[in-house]
Amino acid sequence: MKKILIGVFILAVCGGLIWYFTANKEEDILSKIEVGMTQDKVHEILGEPDEELSEMYGDIYEAIGVILYDYNYVVTNVVSLEEFENNEQKKEIDNQVKAIMSNMDLWTKDSSSDTYGYVITDLDQNGRIEIISSSLQGTGLYTYSKIYEVDETQEKLNLCNENDYENGKGIFSDFMMNEETVVFYDREHNEYHYIFYDYTRISATESQEAVLDVCLKDGVISEKVLAIKTSVYENENNESIAYKDADGKDISESEYSKIADTTFAGYTKMDARLGWVLSTKADLENITNSELETLLRESYDEFIFEE
Repeated sequence: MKKILIGVFILAVCGGLIWYFTANKEEDILSKIEVGMTQDKVHEILGEPDEELSEMYGDIYEAIGVILYDYNYVVTNVVSLEEFENNEQKKEIDNQVKAIMSNMDLWTKDSSSDTYGYVITDLDQNGRIEIISSSLQGTGLYTYSKIYEVDETQEKLNLCNENDYENGKGIFSDFMMNEETVVFYDREHNEYHYIFYDYTRISATESQEAVLDVCLKDGVISEKVLAIKTSVYENENNESIAYKDADGKDISESEYSKIADTTFAGYTKMDARLGWVLSTKADLENITNSELETLLRESYDEFIFEE
């Protein structure tokens, strides 16, 4: 037993020493690369790069970092691979937000809406972001939404949902009532299923709540009812509540509350956060385009998954 413990200790120490000397060796190598140095000199010190940047002047050394040059191939900066990738991703998102701002006429709401707001997401996690533009109107709490996704050119927006509410065709989820929700990931089909709700006042005494599965796939939003709760107020002391599944079959309150977990059993369950820019929190009619762009960029930063 002692021999095993000693062996493990030696391996741990050696592994730590290897990591220490490797990390310090990389730092020592990078310290020899200075701003103003020519690319030829860099190659003389580091050797040929593992890869060259295609859209800018630079060399990638996977074990060391990224060397950036100006158009004369003179070093302007040295960054780690992680830092470079993070910066490139940030630039890409910034460009997509600018594309959304360039197409404001498609998604902006006017002040006639009772409550309206915008949120930036990447529902299908394909790297091309969406803007959800929603308004909540009337005493019936009706929600009207448009969802646009940035296209592959990162210049135009594609509408992801039908927008014919008068004929019952549209997205009815009360997105704005959900700053946090649950998402189920189907690894086999690479699909993200978000759970949203639709609250409706049918009359002064009757209301409904629907549990909805919302999924963006190949640029198209689908919305499926999983279950419905109907509440009828007969008098101050009496309220009847009925629960039904998507087929209209009666289910229990417990089955209703677990309908999403039951439907998506075996999927990866996560919490999702949405960063809404709401007319109730900001005077969206009077802010500048630059201020709105900043708010939308912050909205994207707030869109995160947590397992």
